[in-house]
Amino acid sequence: MAGSFAFKVSAPRLNQDAIRVELLAALEKQSKLLVKEFEKTTKTWHGEKPEFEAQIGLEQGSGATLEVALTGPQKGIDKWFWLDRGTKVRRALMSRDWQSKTTPGLIGSGPGRGRVLFVSRQLALPGIEAREWAKLIRKNTRPTFRAALQAALARGLKRAQKG
Repeated sequence: MAGSFAFKVSAPRLNQDAIRVELLAALEKQSKLLVKEFEKTTKTWHGEKPEFEAQIGLEQGSGATLEVALTGPQKGIDKWFWLDRGTKVRRALMSRDWQSKTTPGLIGSGPGRGRVLFVSRQLALPGIEAREWAKLIRKNTRPTFRAALQAALARGLKRAQKG
């Protein structure tokens, strides 16, 4: 008859709250940096413009998340999305001296010039070229975000083992 052998090793207890605190602190700091990046896109806008609100999440099983929601006047939100995603047609006629405040592929907003002469559903001018700010910001901030969360996790694990 074969005997059985059991080898039991107990791992140190981890204080999960210590890990959570570090991750939430890192998410909060990253959220402020992310909002500043989005605010660059509308810095020189006049009139209605969106506000950017960071939303953080930390759920067991789905991990840490950081999202930015656009809030504020609907017209400002619409303008931001028209520029970010582009449009097939333009329904606004601009003055001859028109120069956009924003440029495709660049995060930021400059002085621009000119004005909207009128808007009509009858107009079907060439659309707005997509600025793709959301994609650019995600691409530019992802490495920093990941590094910050990994560092927070390491700090949290260190604190969790002491507890």
